[in-house]
This record gives sequence, C-alpha cells and structure tokens, in this order.
Amino acid sequence: MHKGIGWHNFELINNMINKHGIYLLILILLAATVYKNRYYLFVKLDPQKYEDKYATSQYVLGDASNYWISDSDLYVYAGYAYWLGEDPTTINFEHPPVAKYLYGAFFHILGNPYWGSVFIYLLILILINLITKELLFSSTYRALTILLTGTLSLLQVHTRYALLELPLLVGVLFFFLSLFKLENRLSSPTSKKTEINLWTFFLGLSLGIILTVNYWFPAIILLISFLVIEVIRLKKWSNYTLSIFIGGLIYILSYSVYFFEGNSIVNFFKFEWYRFNWFMGKAQSISLLIFQTLFTGKFETPWKMGNYEVTEFWSILWPISFLSSIVVFLGNFLQHIKLMYLLSYSLIFLVIYVLGGAASDRFFIQLLPF
Repeated sequence: MHKGIGWHNFELINNMINKHGIYLLILILLAATVYKNRYYLFVKLDPQKYEDKYATSQYVLGDASNYWISDSDLYVYAGYAYWLGEDPTTINFEHPPVAKYLYGAFFHILGNPYWGSVFIYLLILILINLITKELLFSSTYRALTILLTGTLSLLQVHTRYALLELPLLVGVLFFFLSLFKLENRLSSPTSKKTEINLWTFFLGLSLGIILTVNYWFPAIILLISFLVIEVIRLKKWSNYTLSIFIGGLIYILSYSVYFFEGNSIVNFFKFEWYRFNWFMGKAQSISLLIFQTLFTGKFETPWKMGNYEVTEFWSILWPISFLSSIVVFLGNFLQHIKLMYLLSYSLIFLVIYVLGGAASDRFFIQLLPF
C-alpha cells in the first residue's frame, strides 16, 4: 500500500509540475535572484562615472594609469558608447560587440546595465527547460535540473555584473536546442518545410550569437564539428551550410558601424588577423590549475607560489557533477547522440581551458549546466 501511495504521489507531483510548475519555478528563481542582488539592480547609474573610469584606466593611460578598470565596467562603458555611435573596434576591440550592445541598451533605457544580465539569466533557465524537454526528461527531473542550475551562486552573482560568460552560455544552449530540433525535423518524413527552415535559421542565429558575444576562437570550431557530424549522419548538408552562412552574416552585421565609417572588408580581415595574434600572444602555458578550482574551490596563483585565490561560489556539486558526467559519457558512448554532444562540449571545453592555462571560476559558467 505504501509503495502504491508513493508512486501515485510521484505521478501527481509530476503532472502538476508538467502543467504549471516549471515556469513558476523559473519565476521564483528569477525573483529570488533579483532580490538577492537588489542593491545592485534598483539604482540608477551615472554613465559619466564609467567614462571617467575608462579615461583613467590602463586601456587609455597604459602603465601610467593608477586605476585598473574591471571587465564588467569596461563592457558597460563600451556598450553605452556603442549606442552613441562609437566603432566597436576602438573600445574593447578584443571581443565582439553584441553582448555589450545589450548591456548598453539596458543602460540607456533603464539606467542600469545589470538588468541585461537578469534578462540573460531568465533566458538560460528557459533554454535549459526546453533542452531537458527535448532530451525527454520527466517534468520532475527537468524541474530538478533547473533548480540546481538556477541556484548556482556562480550564475546568480553574475546578474550584478555585465560580463560575457552568461551571454555566451545563452548562445551555446540555444545552439544545442536548435541542433536537436533541426535533427528531429530532418529525420522525420512528416516534418513541414517551414519547420525545417525555421530551425535552420535558429541554428544560424545561435551561431551568430556565439560569434558576436565573445571572441569565437576556438569554441566555434568545436560547435561546427558537431554540424559536420550531423551532415555525415543525416546526409543533409544544405541546412547546416545555410546555418553557418547565417551565423557568419550576423557576425559581419554586428560590425555595421565599422563599415559605415568607410572601412572595407579587407580592412576587417586585417583587423581579425591582428586580434587573433593579440589573443595568441596572451595565451598562457598549459596548466592544470582549473582542476584545483574544480575540486577544491581554490587555485595556487602562478605569480606567487603558496598564495591561493579562493572562490566563494564553490560547492561539492562541482566535482560531483563533473565525475558524474564522465560516468554518463562512458556509459552512453555513441548510444545517445544528443547527450553525447552536451557532455562532449563540456569535457572538451575543459581541455581547452587546460591548454589555455585558465583557472578562474568564471570559466565554469560554460561547464556546470552540462
């Protein structure tokens, strides 16, 4: 009797979650995050202060500067200036401009750019719900996945900054959702052409987002590799080629101001080559420091041996989820292609971080949800 009652209750809870609970949970998580960061969000900010910070920072004065502007403040000022007509290659040329345009738009409209991060946090939870639904998770497990992801302090705290990790995660999640949806449509003989075209466009749009929010190398190579695998599996190359073309076109359009100022496509390629060499010059040596962060929540700083940088956001779930993902990967190797894509992205990106000498907890924003 007890077993029967327990199963009935589980089914009842699952049905309730399926009807109403998922998006109610998302709204609760959103409200809790806004409340947690209310002192950063419910305040009008002065753009002049960000301009002054930039003018006296290392980006303008170099070694003569006594003020080191943070990445968040830099992106806020850049986005604000872009909307006033500034060329994206002149302020923070290192990264493409779209995420900064987003923060700048919220700054101009609401007087606070960090609402852009709140909006992105909401999109992340919605996309996780849609992806887990695509993976045929039950409503209960979808809710659990959203709850575990949405309560990660590492994600929540980034809603009070204007950084690029959250927008990049939106692009990656949207990429996988579009990839799975397009695969389903192309594999089904009953799919409508309009549905196939729609998800082909969305796949291209997701690539465009990834290309335009953060410097794209080498992440885009990994994601395009997934498209190549799909072409080989499904024998359908035109849709994936069109998606790559759409992504590239969006990337070019994100630099419209650059071209409006009279620069040619040749100049743009020269700029890209310069930026690539700039990033390669900054690349650090191979390092396993990111595993220290993963398993202990701190890493030994390379510039001072015996000194540790500690993350306040670490939890035991980090190493547990990492080790679990490896077990799931090995247990489902080549049997669940969608799951393999998600886990491969996470594990390969961890290898990329090792090769690049990464150590900061910020990099786990790209890994933890998977």
